[in-house]
Amino acid sequence: MYQKESHTRTLLKAISWRIITSLTTTILVYLFFGKLDSAAIVGILKTFLKIFSYYIHNNVESFLSLEVSKRKVCDIELICNGAFLPLDHFMNKDKVMNVAFKLNLNGTLWSIPIMLPISKDILKKHKIKTK
Repeated sequence: MYQKESHTRTLLKAISWRIITSLTTTILVYLFFGKLDSAAIVGILKTFLKIFSYYIHNNVESFLSLEVSKRKVCDIELICNGAFLPLDHFMNKDKVMNVAFKLNLNGTLWSIPIMLPISKDILKKHKIKTK
């Protein structure tokens, strides 16, 4: 199983890699334009911007991850491959109520509510607001 890197390790890897690539960029800018001050500014800006973007890129799954059951993974696959047509996404509360009480999904006879239940803890963790 994949073991997630610590934020500190990710940050240190980003910094060391960025220093190497930024020095290369600085040298190239100096060689092409002959201006050391411009080369230094480009190198410094590149370093900070790329460290930040690498850190975000490497940790995006921790900000957006959501654990789902094997059953819900099957539902996702069925929605994606069209087996639940006319359904093309999980139902919201209004559609669930319509299916449960009227057996109707957008004018089609439908008896199974297809939902993605998310616990209040997960909503709170990801700061998702609900009505």
